[in-house]
Amino acid sequence: MDGPGSTWTSTDKLRVGHFGSGMLNITGGGAVSGTYGLIGNRTGSTGIAIVDGVGSSWQTEWSVTVGESGNGTLKITDGGAVGNLSGYIGLGPDSTGDATVDGVGSTWTNTSALYVGYKGSGTLSVTNGGTVSGGGEIGCYGGSMGKITVDGAGSTWTYGGVLLLGKYGNGTVNITNGGTVNGGDDRIGRYPGSTGEVTVDGASSTWTSNSFRVGFEGDATLSVTGGGAVLDDHGYIGVGRGSTGEATVDGAGSTWTNTNELYVGSEGSGTLNITNGGVVSDDDGYIGRWYYSSSTALVTVDGAGSTWANSGDLYVSYYGSGRLNITNGGLVSVGGLMKLDVDRDGDGFVNMASGGMLALYGDADDSLADFMELVSGTDAIRYWDDSFSDWADITGATYGEDYWLSYMTEDDLAGYTMLTVGVVPAPLLTIDIDIRPGSDANPVNLKSKGVLPVTIFGDDDLDVSEIDLATLALDGATPTAKGNSGNVGSLLDVDGDSILDLILHFSMDELSILPGTDELVLTGMLADGTELEGSDSIRIVPLGDANGDGFVDDTDLSLVLANWNNGTEWSQGNFDGDDSIGNTDLSLLLANWHASSAPMAGEVIPEPTTLLLLSLGVTALLLRRR
Repeated sequence: MDGPGSTWTSTDKLRVGHFGSGMLNITGGGAVSGTYGLIGNRTGSTGIAIVDGVGSSWQTEWSVTVGESGNGTLKITDGGAVGNLSGYIGLGPDSTGDATVDGVGSTWTNTSALYVGYKGSGTLSVTNGGTVSGGGEIGCYGGSMGKITVDGAGSTWTYGGVLLLGKYGNGTVNITNGGTVNGGDDRIGRYPGSTGEVTVDGASSTWTSNSFRVGFEGDATLSVTGGGAVLDDHGYIGVGRGSTGEATVDGAGSTWTNTNELYVGSEGSGTLNITNGGVVSDDDGYIGRWYYSSSTALVTVDGAGSTWANSGDLYVSYYGSGRLNITNGGLVSVGGLMKLDVDRDGDGFVNMASGGMLALYGDADDSLADFMELVSGTDAIRYWDDSFSDWADITGATYGEDYWLSYMTEDDLAGYTMLTVGVVPAPLLTIDIDIRPGSDANPVNLKSKGVLPVTIFGDDDLDVSEIDLATLALDGATPTAKGNSGNVGSLLDVDGDSILDLILHFSMDELSILPGTDELVLTGMLADGTELEGSDSIRIVPLGDANGDGFVDDTDLSLVLANWNNGTEWSQGNFDGDDSIGNTDLSLLLANWHASSAPMAGEVIPEPTTLLLLSLGVTALLLRRR
């Protein structure tokens, strides 16, 4: 149907692909109207309907179904419009439906309800400024799957009333790259056995709701990332008995704003993660609300800039079980009262560590006792106690070492007292290292001007490419560049296990090895902050002791001569640390002839004449080799 004024009015059901394959094209301002529209009607059928261009429209009195029992596709593009009372995508148990609303001015208006994945599989994509109106159910019946994507600036899905995302089946909504959802009463994971998943990702990506419930009686997740935003009047995570809800607000600019209350573990199990600069705000906050349903809740606020702002009261374990973790510079503020373990049954805690901050409204920085007066219920605020590597009551901590108090006079926290708690030790990974690879003795001469090679072996637990080279230190020395590349360290599979190892070099001038030292320790960190530590034995030897047996003798001389102009390692006779074995190395060996790292009684130290004769003999031998 093409062109302005081109019309088709159907008085019965319009089927596109009834038993076989069918296609409907409405373009250039053409118009189709009728009572019902069915795309992919019977099992095995395939139907495609395209409504393209400004003025092109398909209007039905009752419903448009994309995939009734067969396979259906609906494309509304470049300003096309579809309107109906109810819309269905993937209606029957074995059906598949795919609808796309793409481009500025492209619209699909459902005046009553929209069902995506009713009993079958349904997907809806709203892209590049397209708009869809009408809500209802996504993933309606058991075994169904419904997915909606709203992507791009200007792309909008608007509805009022109740939305069931994962009613009995599986429902997913992704809002990305500036897409917008304007909702109503939103229930994610409605009934037992259902699953609902929401992702709001990217700057200006927004979901606005009256009431936003993550895990109503089923299982549900909410992920707000990359600067996305969720705004509602009331927020819930783990609403009903048996439900499981988890929400994550991650990254700078990512926000979840609740005008009124936020409940984490209302009657079910709820988890809230605020990480890497994410921000959550509400009036009153609850962690573990009801006792009779054994509700459990965990809130973690972790990382610099990560914030949970409660303008009213904060309840940690109201009657259920609740725990609040504030770590790594995370901040929780309470403008009203802090109420901890309200029923005093010992299942409510605030754990603070690594620069975690708790700000309570009031002037109470004179002492910890004054600060605790701002907390009702119990005093179950804990800090990490290094003395026995566990959480301990903050009342046993030391001011100035374990915690600090400060009264705030500026910005949003003016009038608050801030409790800041110290650091939980970073996880430690023991690593396998080899000093002077290829040598069992690992000889080290304290007067050497060269470099000391060290290999860090990669394995299943250690990806050496993740090591922060700037944090590495061996006996106080940092690794140095080797050769003309200017690179510090090189990646190579040294031990043949198909896992890369890291080869480093440390300047002997920077090492602070004391006489008698028999072990060196290498420390550092991975990029994620995990601490590394490894050690290897060494043997301090005199210059010229190539084989590391503690003596400079003819064995060492043989090694020097065998590797003349070729070898680069100490074990080959490279005593001065350059890139070859030559006259300097020979001179060092001869100058220390018969020297020992542990002189024995009766050891004979050669006379100068003996050394002169030995030197002349070696010189003659070298000349003969040429």
